[in-house]
Amino acid sequence: MKDILIVDSKMGSGKTSWIINKIKNSDPDEKYIYVTPYIDECERIGREIPEKHFIEISKEKGIKLEALKKYLVDGKNIATTHALFQRFDSEVLALLSANNYNLVIDEENTVIEQVELSPKDLQMLFDTEMLEVFEDGHVEWTDEDYTGKFKEIKQACSMGNVFFFNGCLLLWLFPVTIFNAMKSVTILTYRFAGSYERAYFDLNGVSYTYKSVRKIGGEFTLVDYVKKEENIEELKKLVNIYEGDLNSIGEKRTALSYTQYEKWRKQSSPLQAKLKNNLYNYFRNVRKASSKEILWTCPKDSREKLKGKGYAGSYLSFNARATNKYRFRNTLAYCNNLFVQPQIKSFFRKNGIEINEEEYALASLLQWLWRSAIREGKPVNIYIPSSRMRGLLKDYLEGDI
Repeated sequence: MKDILIVDSKMGSGKTSWIINKIKNSDPDEKYIYVTPYIDECERIGREIPEKHFIEISKEKGIKLEALKKYLVDGKNIATTHALFQRFDSEVLALLSANNYNLVIDEENTVIEQVELSPKDLQMLFDTEMLEVFEDGHVEWTDEDYTGKFKEIKQACSMGNVFFFNGCLLLWLFPVTIFNAMKSVTILTYRFAGSYERAYFDLNGVSYTYKSVRKIGGEFTLVDYVKKEENIEELKKLVNIYEGDLNSIGEKRTALSYTQYEKWRKQSSPLQAKLKNNLYNYFRNVRKASSKEILWTCPKDSREKLKGKGYAGSYLSFNARATNKYRFRNTLAYCNNLFVQPQIKSFFRKNGIEINEEEYALASLLQWLWRSAIREGKPVNIYIPSSRMRGLLKDYLEGDI
């Protein structure tokens, strides 16, 4: 396989349009598997490239993974979601390799996460010798006949995807061998340098090449990588960042981090009530916005505690990708302060790889912001109570990062 092609350009710059045109004009014998976060984007691929006859796996009845295998045997072009992509097994990899597929991943894919397993359950698995840890940290499942509640961990172990680190299990959501099984790999993303995916590739010695997309002569064209944003001054004029007393809740660098939200969930806090009141005041009194104009986010587990009258139904997860459903929302609240998960940060650091936390946080904020009216070139108002996240956005709009 050639180097993985990283197409790193701002949301709305034409990455998807470029890849659609490339697939449309490719040799009829070229086979593609297109992976995207949402079902409606799978439908878009099928709709815009009808001559390639993409199979949308989400529309298949029964077990989706088995349907996928059936169509891979036949060498069909496939459009599927990140969720199914993370479940690929050794049989899928063999079929992809045998049929010489080209892989396209639209938006960054989650590559690593901490397994949600209680210390008691983890200790039980070790005590019963179900798990064996090797010198490099990778974990193998010892009981081939096991079919109990931990069968998903067993499956992940069989793919070599589980590591034991600092007293917990870390899970690769797909093996690096999947890239070696492909004829080519193209990833459409933004600010890749600060992502888990970049750290994952570096850890596994996967080589990649950066490019960007620009519209030249009416056509979306692949060009040498361009980090500096175009038209940053015009963009700056469209983003009105709230400055006022409602920001006092987020003055500390770690304010509104996941750790703080966790503490709030374990015991009631007047600060949580204050943030809820701040949201209501911003939407209803400061901006006087209707529910159709509003978009807001916070950690998913805190949504119920922070939702309020007039904006409860306008929530969008902070890690939402590749959706245009909210492109007319112009009154926003971003109530997150993102840091790299400590166990994951330590795991990569132990292996000599650093993740830039500011880049990581900014990339996520920008992805979420581009779900709104900003992608249509329309002005937006945004409340960002975290001083750290607000500062990152300001620096970005000044062209400093």
